Amino acid sequence: MIDIAQHTDINGLGIELVTAMGSELSVDGLFSLGVWLQSVKEFRKAAECYEKILTQMPDFCEAHFNLGVIYYQSGELNKAVTYFKSALKSRPDLAEALSALGMISCEQFLFDEALVYLDQALAVHPAMAAAHFHKGVVLQQMGHHDQGI
Repeated sequence: MIDIAQHTDINGLGIELVTAMGSELSVDGLFSLGVWLQSVKEFRKAAECYEKILTQMPDFCEAHFNLGVIYYQSGELNKAVTYFKSALKSRPDLAEALSALGMISCEQFLFDEALVYLDQALAVHPAMAAAHFHKGVVLQQMGHHDQGI
């Protein structure tokens, strides 16, 4: 039972009320709740929603992707990589996941691997600014200054 009298901020109360309802939500409802929780920076609770979705629908690409984003933001790069790669199993053309893997590879100084992911992202989505930017950073780090502009 939620004690409304203990809450001084409406956002905190809203989060508690909505997450309490989470056990009764459909997969779509859980996904919407997870997205909302992510938007209000309740990452642990959002991750719980996505994990619950994956117990019902293991191939739900967006849940894998959003877990990758959450773990990336929390600095858990190995978990982020695992979830981004899982998202790609059901949607190999997900440019955002490919770009994220390129960015993580760059942060880990795996520049050749980063280029592969970023080139794949750009093949799918040629106008993706983030992938172009990160590819330029990788090329600069590799000493290809003329190409990294």
